[in-house]
Amino acid sequence: MKKLFLILLIGVLALSVVVGGCVPKAEVPKVPIEKIRWDAGTTKEGTTNYVATATIAELTFRYLKDYIEMSPVPYTSSTVGLKGYDVKEVDSMYASTQQVDQIMTGTGAFSPDLYKWTRPATQLFWTYDLPYFSFIRAKDKDKITCWNDFAGKKVFPQMKGTGTYEILLVVLGPEGLDIWDKMDVKDFAMEHSGDALKLGEVDVVCCYGLGKPVGWGEAAMATLDCAVVPPSPKELEIMLNAAPWLAPMAIDPVTYFAGRDVGLKAPMDTYGVAYVYLVDPDMDEEYTYQLTKCVFEHSDELVAAAPGTWADWAAVGPMDYNLKYWQRCCAKYPNLPLHPGVKRYLKELGYDLKKLGLE
Repeated sequence: MKKLFLILLIGVLALSVVVGGCVPKAEVPKVPIEKIRWDAGTTKEGTTNYVATATIAELTFRYLKDYIEMSPVPYTSSTVGLKGYDVKEVDSMYASTQQVDQIMTGTGAFSPDLYKWTRPATQLFWTYDLPYFSFIRAKDKDKITCWNDFAGKKVFPQMKGTGTYEILLVVLGPEGLDIWDKMDVKDFAMEHSGDALKLGEVDVVCCYGLGKPVGWGEAAMATLDCAVVPPSPKELEIMLNAAPWLAPMAIDPVTYFAGRDVGLKAPMDTYGVAYVYLVDPDMDEEYTYQLTKCVFEHSDELVAAAPGTWADWAAVGPMDYNLKYWQRCCAKYPNLPLHPGVKRYLKELGYDLKKLGLE
């Protein structure tokens, strides 16, 4: 009997080994072997990109805390921040379509005689379209009716080195309206713009914002009655033709200025740029994959946290919005591809990267 039992036991064990060997093992997903600190470059608190970066960081804390500890690292201006990225002070940094063009072509603020860019970069994801506008004291609206009227006036185009300043150098410079040298350009802290306008230290404040004016601009407009100066159709045409990285945009005064009377009776056509996060190609693809997947799959939480900042993602859809810019950027700048982690996420969703011009 014992002998029979042993024979049966051996047979059962042998069968289990054979059957076990036939069952395919579940694929173990690759995960980071260690948690990393991700220093994400941005501009000072209160700016649009600081809000965008902070909401992404909050999302990583919520869903990726075992993988990534993301910390926004503020710089005084985007140009300074990009140089910080270049010398490896941060792991990623945002850039406008203008700054991308300057870096890739060695022009403007990144011309070799001014600054030699050395660090390679890849695209992570694009965040938003940013429209620009200018405002004045409401009592001056009969004297300053268009942008050419800025000539001879005291104008605050933000501090030198900011994205806004660099863009205005183009749209108001020789390539554009050619009035930059005719303006009295002022330079002070953004937070002082409201008082400066009120006290007559400046006549025109140049601003921007997603869904509404950026925080410092909104605060400035709350200090006194202001009027927004719309560019004439001819002025806007000239400004848009000043550079290929500029795009036509529009501002609806009813929603954008939350009912405040700024002298606009209809939506205002203007110009703007889009923004992307740059990241080093040597960043392990697992981290960029995890971050991209998290941001895209929880984009509704980004919109809920900062609806103005993520308005384009909400209106167009995060994937459609990004594909448009990924394709444009890859076509124009072959040296600025998608990061492998982003490509991995797109392939996982079934996108044909080669067909889309992203491979």
